[in-house]
Amino acid sequence: MVRVLFVQQIWFETESIMILSAMLKKHEHECELIIGSSKKIVSKIKKFKPNFIAISGMHVEKEWIKKVTREIKRFSNNPIIVGGSIVLSAPEIIKNRFIDALVFGESEYSVVEIADRIHNKKSFSDIPGIITCKNNLIIRNKEINTIHNLDELPFPDRDIYKEYYNILEKGRSTLFKTSRGCAYKCSFCFYNTLKNQSEYPVMTRKRSVKNIIEEIKSINKKNPIKRIHFFDSIFITNKKWLMKFLKIYKKEINIPFTCNAHYNFIDEEIIRELKKSHCHTLQIGIESGDDYFRNKILKKNISNNQIIKIARLLHKYKLKFISLNMMVFPGETFEQAMKTVRINQKIKPDYVSVDMLLHYPNLEVTNYALKNGYLKKEKLELLSKNNYKMSRSILDQKNLREISNLQKFAILLILYPSIKPIIMQLIKLPENKIFDYIFAVTTYLQFRSFMKFSIQKIFGDAIRNYKTFLD
Repeated sequence: MVRVLFVQQIWFETESIMILSAMLKKHEHECELIIGSSKKIVSKIKKFKPNFIAISGMHVEKEWIKKVTREIKRFSNNPIIVGGSIVLSAPEIIKNRFIDALVFGESEYSVVEIADRIHNKKSFSDIPGIITCKNNLIIRNKEINTIHNLDELPFPDRDIYKEYYNILEKGRSTLFKTSRGCAYKCSFCFYNTLKNQSEYPVMTRKRSVKNIIEEIKSINKKNPIKRIHFFDSIFITNKKWLMKFLKIYKKEINIPFTCNAHYNFIDEEIIRELKKSHCHTLQIGIESGDDYFRNKILKKNISNNQIIKIARLLHKYKLKFISLNMMVFPGETFEQAMKTVRINQKIKPDYVSVDMLLHYPNLEVTNYALKNGYLKKEKLELLSKNNYKMSRSILDQKNLREISNLQKFAILLILYPSIKPIIMQLIKLPENKIFDYIFAVTTYLQFRSFMKFSIQKIFGDAIRNYKTFLD
C-alpha cells in the first residue's frame, strides 16, 4: 500500500480526482486531498507523508503548478505526477525539474500502476499513458487505450472532499456523469485536441442505465439528494438509451435534474419526456449568434433556425433552459458580437451565460488565430498570469476593448434590453476591475439559479476561486 496525496488549487469537486481516488482505494492504496496555499500543502505533506503526490490542473494554473512543485521538492523527493487538461495544452511543463511525470488520456489504470510500482520500489517510467523528461528531451510513452466499458470503474470517491465542504449539502445539486467522450469536434474544446493527439479513437461511451441508477441510489441512501446535475459534455446523444433511462429514472429516482444538451440531439418527443421525468433545466450551447463564427470557426454545426425552433419547443413544454455563449473570437467584429446578444433576446432563455473565449495552446481555434494574424505566439504565455487567466483577451484585433467590455455586460443587456444606451457608452471605457466584478456577480447569480446552489456556497467559492486566479 502507498499513500497518495491529491493537490488541488480550485475550490470545486473534480470528477477525475474522485475516480482516481476510488480506483486507488479499490487497489488498497490510501488517498487524501489538500486544497489551499503552498504553506497548507507543505504542512499536509509533512503530516500525511505521502509516497507520491498527484496534481490535476488546467492551463490557467500553469504558474501555480510550477510554484507549488518547487515548494514541495524543497523538502520531499517523493514523485510528483501532474494530469488534467494542462497536459494537452502545455506538455512541455514536464521539462520543469520538479515534476516527475505527466499522465495523459484516460489515466485510471496508469495511476494505479504507478502506485503499485512505487510500492514495489520499481521505476514507473515505462508505464503506458505517461510523459517523462530525460536530458531535456520529452519522452511520451505509448498511450493507454480508452476504457470501453465504463461500468468497470468504481463509483467516484466523494468522501475525499468531506474535509472542505459536504458535496451533498442541503440545497445543492449533486453531480453525476454518465458518459465519456464527445460526438463533436468543437474547435474551442480540449476533447477535440485529445481526439487529434490520441492514438486510439476517442468515442462517446455511455455507462449502463443500471450502473447510473445504482450510483444515484447509493448516494441518496447516505445523504438524501435534493437535485441532480448530469454534467456530461452532452448528456443527450443516444435517443434509445435516453428513453430507457428516463423511464427507469422517473420510476425509481424521480429527483429534479438538469443536464447538458446539443441542438442536434433534441426533438419534441425528447423535450416532452424530459419534462415528464422531472428535468427542470437544460444547458445548451449557442456560443455565437453569428452563423459563420458558430459553424465555420467554432465547428458547432447548428443553424439559427434550429436554435429558434428548439427554444420555442422548450417554452411550449415549460422546460427551462440556460443558453451558453462566448465572445471575443479571432476576427470577430462588434456587430457579430451583438448578434449573440440579439439571438438570446429573441429566444428568451431562462438563464444565460456569456464567457470570454480563452485561446489556450493546442486548441484548433487558437491555431486559427495564430495562422491568421489575430494572435502572437509569445502572448500565449500570458494565459496563466494575472487578469489574462479569466478576464482579458490575448488577441490583437480591432474593437477588442469594446467587444471585451460588451462581454462583461452581455448578461445584463440580454435580460434588460432597455439599458442598451447606457451599456453602449460604458463599453467605450478602458477595461477595468469594476466591469470584471459586474460580470462575475451576474454570472454567479445565473449559475446559482440554474444549479440551485446556496448563496453562501456560490459566493464563498466565487470569492476563493476569483482571488486564486488573480494571485
